[in-house]
Amino acid sequence: MLSDLRKSISSILHERVTSPLYGTFIISWLIWNWKIVYLTIFISKNSITGTKIDYIVNNYSQISNLLVYPLISTLILITLVPFVSNKAYSLSMYFRDKRIKKKNSYDEKQLLTIKQSTALRLETRNLEVELQGVIEKKDFEIEQLENQLKEAQIKPIITSTKDAEKYDLDNISKEYLEIKKNNRIFSSLGHLIRKINEFGNFPNGTDKDIIEYYLVNNIVDKDPSGGYFLNNKGLQFYKKYVNETFVDTTVED
Repeated sequence: MLSDLRKSISSILHERVTSPLYGTFIISWLIWNWKIVYLTIFISKNSITGTKIDYIVNNYSQISNLLVYPLISTLILITLVPFVSNKAYSLSMYFRDKRIKKKNSYDEKQLLTIKQSTALRLETRNLEVELQGVIEKKDFEIEQLENQLKEAQIKPIITSTKDAEKYDLDNISKEYLEIKKNNRIFSSLGHLIRKINEFGNFPNGTDKDIIEYYLVNNIVDKDPSGGYFLNNKGLQFYKKYVNETFVDTTVED
């Protein structure tokens, strides 16, 4: 229990001492009553009449010194001093900014020496060389990408050209006749070829085996983007199919 009481008293004293209000009041009280402190510590009891307590009560017990003046000093220190401190800091920062602006203005008007001009010119030249190297590197990368894009675009044309060399019109006609014998393939030929030619892909829901048939028999080719396109053989099939299914509805008078 004594330990708890000691801790409680210690906590209260610590709070009072560290509090700005109590700390300021203690300092103010010591300033106004310094004679009491001096008498208590440094003056021998043989040098005064009676005891130290009686001497203090008789000579230094005015209520103004013990309470009124310390309280007024505490209020002034707590309210006025921070205000003055903030104003002083603001004034200091104001003059600091003015000094920096003056310095910058002076530096802007100051002419460079020959040595400084040479160093600045050299630094600028180095930056230009470095920038030129970066630009050339980027131009090279762009050129490489453009070449890759051209190769990707030309590839289908090259494939179509090879197909044209591989399949002459007679062979195409023979293969077309063979397809006509397969009702399942030929019944969807016109529809599928038309969609591929227009949209670059098979319609949704097309059977995988039919797509594989068109690829294996070189009717269509797959482009790099994942779509499909009619090669020379497929275009010839499309032409034959349209010519065969075209009906002339013109009525002669």
